Amino acid sequence: QFTVGNITLSSGANRFTVKGQDAAGNEVSEERVIVWEPERVLRLSDARDVQEGQRVVFPLTLTTPGDVSGLTFRLNYDATYLSDPKVELSALVGQSVNSINLGEPGVINGAFALGGSELPVGLVPVATVSFRARSVPMVLSTEVSVEIDSMSSADGSALPIGNATMSGWGRIKPRRIKGDNNANQRV
Repeated sequence: QFTVGNITLSSGANRFTVKGQDAAGNEVSEERVIVWEPERVLRLSDARDVQEGQRVVFPLTLTTPGDVSGLTFRLNYDATYLSDPKVELSALVGQSVNSINLGEPGVINGAFALGGSELPVGLVPVATVSFRARSVPMVLSTEVSVEIDSMSSADGSALPIGNATMSGWGRIKPRRIKGDNNANQRV
């Protein structure tokens, strides 16, 4: 028997191979598949394709069993291709004590606390996050990654396990007409 700690599982199937060798050099290996389905998933959905100069829009949602009352999260983006971040909280989260910090280029920090109540069971909209697509030399895909700093229940208890995140991708296409600064296909 043995134990291996500090392994991070991805949502879905995770493949592991265990190899053993004795003093005589005999070897054996065994593959195992561990399927992990997280209880809570903070997901930034992919954006639709846009032309440089337009806004790239990502929906931020949380799948929950109904036990989340507070959340602190971070979104990381490439400021080379995305600028002018805006965050519009959903109706459920907008009524909470909340904070959105856009002060550091490339990072959005957000938090909300519902104060004794919890989000409903299922897929819950948290916010809509948008950016201005900057100029690109060719069609380009850019990732906005998601991190959970902390999550808590209505009684203030931390929910540190059973959480996963899913990053979103946006695709930016160059302008067809140079000088089309507002991306309306006219000069």
